[in-house]
Amino acid sequence: MNMLQKYYAGVLADMINVKKEGTAKADDITTILKGMSVLAESSERIDGSGATETIAWIPLKFKRMLFYALYGAAKNTKAVVELRKGEWAKAVCTLSGTLDGETYEYTAEATQAFSSTEPFGGLSDDVRNSRMIDYALAKAEKIALYNAGICMDFTGDIEEPSPTPGNDKLPEETVSEDVAKALTAALEAEKAGSTNSKDDGTVTDLSDAPNEIKDVILENDKKLKEKEEADTPTEDLTTVHFGPKTGSDLAGMTPKYIAWMLNQLDCGKQSDSEAYYETVKQLVMANEQAKKIYDMQSKRAS
Repeated sequence: MNMLQKYYAGVLADMINVKKEGTAKADDITTILKGMSVLAESSERIDGSGATETIAWIPLKFKRMLFYALYGAAKNTKAVVELRKGEWAKAVCTLSGTLDGETYEYTAEATQAFSSTEPFGGLSDDVRNSRMIDYALAKAEKIALYNAGICMDFTGDIEEPSPTPGNDKLPEETVSEDVAKALTAALEAEKAGSTNSKDDGTVTDLSDAPNEIKDVILENDKKLKEKEEADTPTEDLTTVHFGPKTGSDLAGMTPKYIAWMLNQLDCGKQSDSEAYYETVKQLVMANEQAKKIYDMQSKRAS
């Protein structure tokens, strides 16, 4: 083992033994391989049905150290090869070097969608685009490490970001002729008053919304119209007022998103009118899954 291999083997062995004493030896890579599972981290998340499940994963930083402990002097090259802001980022990672006189190379690519990049974090689009790139880079590296035999026996995983090197040059955002035509057609349809469904799956009118949600919004909107007749200023209660979905139809939001909105208003991170707060609150309380998510988030915040 060279100096780099010995160092990272020692670091991993120490961390494993803190969790389970006597499990790993710095001079025996086999015991380190067997002990990697004790470095796994876990967390709970709510699935689409509202049920809570526990997921476990070995953090990328530990997989990276194991790779160097095994392969020694290695080259880890990552780059963003395609980028469409607000849509997706594609990254490629290549692990290469020489081991026991043999040259090796493991290459993998991965794509990260903007829609799945921290959608409920209240982040700006610029920040989410940057994080989308970080996640794409990390995803590509994890696949390359898996292909190199790192932690193949531990299948649990979670999305992790990888800091973008300061000297990385990102490709310019490109818009194809087909996309440009589609955007033009969408603008013309909007001017003509088209009410077709949006590409992101959210509804553009209340006819597509569940009855309990539609009733809540219509009732609150009715109250505001009555106030308008009494010379009271009105506001739009049918759209999202903050977060990454600002401007979207409130009736089309997922239970997780409206639960997040109510929590944001509760803790003072966002502010809005009393009427809007009551609308969001009633939407959450009318949806069993949203209420469950809201209750869990409230407990964590407290």
